[in-house]
Amino acid sequence: MIDKLRHTHPVDKLCQLVDVAKSGYQTWSRGKVIPARRLEDARLLAAIKAAHQRGRGIYGPKKIQTELASQGMSAGLNRIKRLRKLKASGARTRRSSASPRIQSISCRWLRIY
Repeated sequence: MIDKLRHTHPVDKLCQLVDVAKSGYQTWSRGKVIPARRLEDARLLAAIKAAHQRGRGIYGPKKIQTELASQGMSAGLNRIKRLRKLKASGARTRRSSASPRIQSISCRWLRIY
């Protein structure tokens, strides 16, 4: 609506009428600008997912960081953790094959542990 009427009426009055911030309208009218950090995060996330799959889903952030460094990409541990948490691609934990531990009984006189 503002786009159609901006040639005949002042934009600030139209924004007040529709209850929209003038700066918000101007940003929207110029088109979406994607920040460089967000683009880099998307590129890094794709590399993290690929490294995670190559590691059969058990690579942690440190191992992913070394793998990315071998590919020439640099990223800090906290950034890797943040992106993985954001997209919920955490490492699987290995299941132990040991049987559940039995609580040891100690006797003061017999010294059985």
